[in-house]
Amino acid sequence: LAFLAAALLGVTGQFLPEAFRQTLGDALLTPLSEGFLGLLKTFSGIMILVSICSGMTGMGNQENFLLHGKSVFLRTALISAFVCTGTMALVQPFVHLRFSRAMQGDSGQIKAILKVLFDILPSDPVEPFRSGNYLQIVVMALLIGTGLIAIGEKGERLRGLMDDAAALMQQIISSVSTLIPLFVFALLLQQIWLGETEILISAWKPVALIYLAYISVSVLMWLHSAFKLHCSPIRLMKLVFPPFLIGLSTASSLSAMAMSMEICEKKLGADRKLVSFLYPMDSMLYKPLSIAYFTVIVCVLAESYDLKISWPWLLTAGILCLLLSVAVPPIPGAGLMVYSVLFSSLGLPADAIMVATAVEMVSDHLYTGCTVILHIFHIACEADRLGSLDRAVFESGRSG
Repeated sequence: LAFLAAALLGVTGQFLPEAFRQTLGDALLTPLSEGFLGLLKTFSGIMILVSICSGMTGMGNQENFLLHGKSVFLRTALISAFVCTGTMALVQPFVHLRFSRAMQGDSGQIKAILKVLFDILPSDPVEPFRSGNYLQIVVMALLIGTGLIAIGEKGERLRGLMDDAAALMQQIISSVSTLIPLFVFALLLQQIWLGETEILISAWKPVALIYLAYISVSVLMWLHSAFKLHCSPIRLMKLVFPPFLIGLSTASSLSAMAMSMEICEKKLGADRKLVSFLYPMDSMLYKPLSIAYFTVIVCVLAESYDLKISWPWLLTAGILCLLLSVAVPPIPGAGLMVYSVLFSSLGLPADAIMVATAVEMVSDHLYTGCTVILHIFHIACEADRLGSLDRAVFESGRSG
């Protein structure tokens, strides 16, 4: 409705005097959009910190984490890095990124890349929040979450406090997100009045590339899982197709969670305790499609806004896509918070959020459906690798 209202008023408003439209934009529309973005940035750093910490402590106790968590975490990180790199390679033939001529020498590029890597490390606990260095905030969150798991029962109160803080921040972000239609209306209306709708009209390109990335990643993971589990890809797809349809039709992974866990246990033969540990861990850490989405959107928007980039910029984009995918809480509007963080860190303009929001609306159903089955594939493969897959149950599930 916000899109339609802005489009209607944008077209009819062309008959208003240009001075009036300019005054309305400067006095009302710009403050509205900038105020909303400022509100998001105010809470985004805290939200990222407590969400990651709470998610990590919710993965299980120290024994489970030491027994299964470390290896799963490392393998998930490798898969995520592979998806990010592969997606960047996938979109390169379809986008024309403009590389800056600065730092053409190898030494200059190496120094810039090393600077990006070392800048991830925070110098004090306050500066990352003051300067908006979200990479440092994510590193702090991962260290705090690991520490809370390591100290076991001694950190019970701190873990409870972190869970409460995460719930509070989710409520705040949810409340702020009720203003999203107003933000969309103000930003789109101003773009139409200023004649800057070319970027929005060209949104078909990121939509097409994101669908291509989703399908490519899902098919590769599907075939890889069938190979690892020594079963027919068609039979494996038959087992996971019902939760895929639920996710595809509802765009809610929560709606498919019960069936997904039941399939992991009763059809694929994964140990119940392992499923109870891995499923929440996957919900937080295993997000290959989120990484693919962020990667595609930043590459396409860098082309659309004719942004000068460099290899350090690509490295920073890849690291941010990897880490911010972990920080997305399962609440409405959280994606908008990530766009604000991602785009401001990479030098993309604020109105790029409009394109990202429109693309997310169109691709959300396919994203959810594919994410549901990717979680099932990942849990089954990890259970098989850890020797916790009941082959008798798996074979009967296949035959059924």
